[in-house]
Amino acid sequence: MENSILSYKGIRVKTGCLTCRKRRVKCDELKPICKRCIKANVICDGYQKKRSVPSPKPGIKTPPCTEAETESTSVSSIERTASFSPESARYIPSPRSPLSAPIPPSPRTRHRSELAFYHHFVTSTAPRLFDLEHITFWRDHVGSMAWGNDLVFKAVLAIGGIHQAYLLSASELTTESMMQSKVSGLRSYGETLRLMESHTKKDGYTDMQPAIVAGVLLAYCECIMNHIKPAALHLKAAGQLLSPSLSLDESPYPAGYEALHATIAKLDFLAQSIVPYSQPSIQKDSFDACNYIDVPDSFSKGSVHRSVSSERVELVQIISRFNHLDNIIWGPWSSKSSRPTSEALSRFQMDLLYWRANSPLTFDGCSESLAVLPDCCEPLDELPIPPEPLFFQSSYVALSVALYNNYMACSFSMLSNGQDLDRNALCAFHYVYQNLRIAEGLTAATIQESENIDINMSLLLYLGFRRCYSREWQTWTIQKLRQCGQQGLLDGSAFANTLENIYHLQLRAELQSNYAMKPTYNTTGLLHSRILPLLQPKDESDKWVAYYLRPTANLDHEDVTLCIIARASWRQDKRGNMASVQFNFYDDLAVADVDVASLRDWIQSLEASSLPRDESI
Repeated sequence: MENSILSYKGIRVKTGCLTCRKRRVKCDELKPICKRCIKANVICDGYQKKRSVPSPKPGIKTPPCTEAETESTSVSSIERTASFSPESARYIPSPRSPLSAPIPPSPRTRHRSELAFYHHFVTSTAPRLFDLEHITFWRDHVGSMAWGNDLVFKAVLAIGGIHQAYLLSASELTTESMMQSKVSGLRSYGETLRLMESHTKKDGYTDMQPAIVAGVLLAYCECIMNHIKPAALHLKAAGQLLSPSLSLDESPYPAGYEALHATIAKLDFLAQSIVPYSQPSIQKDSFDACNYIDVPDSFSKGSVHRSVSSERVELVQIISRFNHLDNIIWGPWSSKSSRPTSEALSRFQMDLLYWRANSPLTFDGCSESLAVLPDCCEPLDELPIPPEPLFFQSSYVALSVALYNNYMACSFSMLSNGQDLDRNALCAFHYVYQNLRIAEGLTAATIQESENIDINMSLLLYLGFRRCYSREWQTWTIQKLRQCGQQGLLDGSAFANTLENIYHLQLRAELQSNYAMKPTYNTTGLLHSRILPLLQPKDESDKWVAYYLRPTANLDHEDVTLCIIARASWRQDKRGNMASVQFNFYDDLAVADVDVASLRDWIQSLEASSLPRDESI
C-alpha cells in the first residue's frame, strides 16, 4: 500500500532525512540516522537543516559519493599536514558543546567528505568491527560523543576513512577514490594524535573516556592497515588510561567502561596471540580475585542479558586474567622461563570448566552433545583424517568452543609428564582433534572472512599444531590453513609456511643425530621437546620472518630453557606459497647471540611501554 500511495507524483515529503525525502517516504526523523533507512538497507544522508555550516557554499543535497570534489582541493596539502609539524596544523579544536546540540557550528563540518566518513563509521565500520554486545556503545554513544568532542570526532573520521579505503581496495572502484579515502583518514589520524596529547595533559581534567575511545579507534586503524606493533602500542596506552577507572573488587564498571574494557581485552588478546609480548595491557583483578570458582555470582549477575557474545567476552577475560601463566597464554618465548605449578594449572582449568558449565548458549548450539572431558579410551590412531565435521549454529559459536578447547589442550599438555601417553597428554590430543573437527565443519565461505579483526580458526589451528598427535594431523592442519588464506590480521598461508619449515628442521636434526631417535607420537616428537615457531608480523620489506625455538627442561621440570635453533625468511606469491626461503641455523650459540639481536630488540621494544607486572604466582 505504501509504495502505491507514494507513486503519485503530487505527493511531496517536506521533512525528514535527505534520503527519505528523495525516496518520498515518511521519515521517523531519528538521529543521526533514521530507522526507515536502516530497515530499507539504504544509506541515510542525514538532515539538511541540521547541516548548516559557516561556509559560503549552500548545503549539498547529493549523496556522499561526490566527496572527490571536496578532496581534490586539499590533496596537495596532505603531505604537509601528515608531517605533524605545528606550522602545518590547520585544525583548531572548537569549544565543547553539550550533547543536546547534535551538530555544533564547528570548522570540522566544512567538508562533505568528513560527513561521509562519519556516516561510514556509524553505518558500516562500527557494525563490522565491534561485537553485537557493545554495538550500542560504539555506534550510538561514540557517534553522539563525536559531535561534542573534537578528539573523538577526528578519531571517528580516521577510522571511517581508512576502513572505507580498505573496502574500496577490494572493490572494482577506482584507485583514486581509495587513495583519497586513505589520505583523508591518515590526515585525521595525525590530527587525532595531536589532540590526544593536549587532552591527556589537560590540568584538572579527569574524564579520560574520550582519550580511551580515541586510542582504541586508532588501534583499529592500525589493524586495518595490518600494522601490528603500532596497534599494540595504542592498546597499551588505552589500557593505562583505563586502569585507574577499574576497581580491584567485583564492583560494577563505571558507565560506558564495560564496553571499553571488553573491546580492549578482545583486541589485546588477538594482538598478543600474534605478537607475544609479556603481558596484557589491562588487568582488572588481582590473581587471587580472578577465579570464578571463588566468585560464582560473577556469572549469575548478568544472566538475564546473556548472549553468545557476552559468553565469549567472559572466556577471553578468564584467559587474560591468568597472564601470569606465560607458557600457557602468550607462548613459551616470554621473559619468564619457569613452568607454572600444577596447582596454578589446575586453577586455570577449573575456571575454564566453570565457564563451560555456565555458557549454555555457546555449547547448546552444537550438532552433537559434547562431553565435559574427552573420552580418552578412544584410540587416537583410529580417529579419521580428514575428521568428521562438527557443526554449530554459527561460526561465532564454533570459534568460542575452539578457543576453549585450545586452552584446555594447553593446560593438559603442560600437566603431562611429556614422556609417554599419560591421561593428561591424551586429553590434550583429544581437545586438539575436536578443533580439527570444528575446522572441517566450517564451510569455505564461512572460514574466509577477510575483514574480521577477531579470533579466527587459522590462529587456533596454528596454535594447536604443536599438540597434534601424529604427522597426519599436522599435514591436514597445514592444508586447512592454506584454505583459510587472509583472515583480518591473520594470514593462514603464512602460518602454513611457518609450520611447514618445521619439517625441514626436524629432518636436519635427525640427519645430524648420532643415535636413533625414539619413534614417539608417530615421529612428531615428545610434547615437551617439540620445536616452537615464532612468526613475526610482516614488515615493510614484504618479507616474512620466523624464529624456531626448542625447549629443554631440567629433570625436576621446574625450569625451561629455550634455545633458538634457526631463523627462516621468505616471500610469498599471490597464492600464499613460498617463493623463496632462506634458513639460518644456530648450531653455534655464539653466532646465534649475534644474529638474533634484532629479535630481542623487537620484543624489548614491545615490552618498553608495558604495565607493571604482577609476579604473585
